[in-house]
Amino acid sequence: MPSERDESPLCLLTVHAHPDDEASKGAPTCAMYKAQGVRTVLVCCTGGEEGDLQNPLLREEGQPFFGLAAEDEKAKLAELRP
Repeated sequence: MPSERDESPLCLLTVHAHPDDEASKGAPTCAMYKAQGVRTVLVCCTGGEEGDLQNPLLREEGQPFFGLAAEDEKAKLAELRP
């Protein structure tokens, strides 16, 4: 059975600094390409622990992000491979 990766030679890669940035920076464009069969990949470079909200009423204390142990990261990546 062909995977989504086999159906289109195109891939849209979006790279964002913080979680939820994709919601305000190009989400409709990504949805349009996904609907057209283009493989879409989202990369988020941080856990958002250093980000800052512009609206002071929405600010809350950040949570630390410690990531995965190297072995756990390798196992998770292996699960993603076809």
